[in-house]
Amino acid sequence: MSICLLFHDWGPWESEEPSSPCREKRECLRCGEKEHRENHDWGEWTSKPGFESCSRERNCKRCGKIDTEDMHSYPATEQICSTCDKQLDSFMNC
Repeated sequence: MSICLLFHDWGPWESEEPSSPCREKRECLRCGEKEHRENHDWGEWTSKPGFESCSRERNCKRCGKIDTEDMHSYPATEQICSTCDKQLDSFMNC
């Protein structure tokens, strides 16, 4: 059983290794439990190439990881994207 029943006394975040600059770790100063996270330094969002693209992406300035996001435009009374004609997923319906 951990001596930190409710609260840990976390040390500072530190880089895990030089080959992975965005992976960080910290350790509880009382019980030694470790916690990990990814801490990216994201650049600006840019539209992905393509005339009817509903996606955008951004790159991490330190490790180069690419993050993408869909940005469909569904009019209030329609279930089809006004930009790319993608059908609205049924689980999103109210």
